[in-house]
Amino acid sequence: MENSVQSEQTVNEADNSIENTANNEIGVQSDNVITNKIIKWKEKLIDLTKRNRLLNFKGPKYASIQIIDEIPTEIFRILVANSKQMKFLPIKENPDDTPEEQRLSKEALNVGIEFKPQEYEKYEREALANKHVDNYLQTNLVENELTKTLRKISTAAKNAMDDLGYNTLFLTLGEVHWYESDYSDIKFKSPLILLPVRLVRANMNDAFRVEYNDDDIILNPALILQLKKEFHINLEDLITNEINDTTIFKIFETVQERISIKKRWKLYNNLHIGLFSFAKFVMYKDLEEHSDLVKKSSLVKSICGYGDWQETDIEKVCPIKELDKNFLPKDNFSILDADSSQQEAIAFVKENNNLVIQGPPGTGKSQTIANIIAELLSQGKKVLFVSQKIAALEVVQNRLKANGLAPYCLELHSNKTNRKTVLQNLINSMSEHAISNHTGTSLDILQQKKICCK
Repeated sequence: MENSVQSEQTVNEADNSIENTANNEIGVQSDNVITNKIIKWKEKLIDLTKRNRLLNFKGPKYASIQIIDEIPTEIFRILVANSKQMKFLPIKENPDDTPEEQRLSKEALNVGIEFKPQEYEKYEREALANKHVDNYLQTNLVENELTKTLRKISTAAKNAMDDLGYNTLFLTLGEVHWYESDYSDIKFKSPLILLPVRLVRANMNDAFRVEYNDDDIILNPALILQLKKEFHINLEDLITNEINDTTIFKIFETVQERISIKKRWKLYNNLHIGLFSFAKFVMYKDLEEHSDLVKKSSLVKSICGYGDWQETDIEKVCPIKELDKNFLPKDNFSILDADSSQQEAIAFVKENNNLVIQGPPGTGKSQTIANIIAELLSQGKKVLFVSQKIAALEVVQNRLKANGLAPYCLELHSNKTNRKTVLQNLINSMSEHAISNHTGTSLDILQQKKICCK
């Protein structure tokens, strides 16, 4: 009998060991699959075709301005380390009434300005000419063209900020010139560092100045991925959240050293100010910096085929005909009117399900989202609402505000958000009373009347 019990125990232990081993193998397998998926997602978020201006930069007229005869590391020191503003300098031009035979070339008119691109070289700051350490950026445009282009860039950057809620204006520092092969004659120009900036002026008649806007300084992600994937040149160790007056020199010198293994590849002092979109790069950085959190997400696991979630028919979980019976009015915290299909979607989410709501403009999508947020707040949950367009965020926020839920809303990312605003919103929220529960008295009466009328 004792031997039989021991044998049974041994069998159970063996079964448990096999089961644990199998579960561990599945866990390792799923982790590898999810890791590979994340790598592919990251690659898709960064465009490596020659259409990408981060790989094949061509400054479009009236959308970018070339800065000439400057040293990018010194520009970085002035704008970032010293927090100074810089003015733009035009080049001289021939007066309009100058006879054709007497017109001079721009080089002759602007003696002392170097128009040709210069390779980056190590230098001693004390030995630099004053034009390389002053608070002026030399451009290659005449005055009227410079003013017109700056005005257009400023307007476009403001519109992008108002529409999307994030900065698209950057000053590029340094430029890698590279070829796809040793035999190719096609030269590609890729910015090295992108410094987020803003254009400011005191009034409409004042000259534009440029200043650093305190956002993250970006090492060109497309260039880093392209060099690693196609040429086995790894620059990933240079990626840092803090590029400062010291690391900027290390980046330039290291890049120059590593690309020197390729014939004709050079690092130039080229600078441009213009518009660059980094909407997908933000997602790329999230996957890069928070991959461990992403891999733990049950939703991500399901997308990769290893989660517990399965596709569910909304009608089976929350049938429209059963809404009145299963979801009582006293449990309803919606703040806006909702038809039966919208109520079904709200009830489905309240049951901890995921869904996609599709429909043309004006069909009540934002109204449903506002109701869902209110319902989840009543359950003591936190809701993160994101949108590509800031207008969509404002529509929902205004509806929540109009229905007394403003103290529960915190604007995390927009052109209006700053430290003072966030602190004031937190103070307002903490001083607000908690959302009161329905007593249900009047609602029970309404419900009873509904039953009597049937």
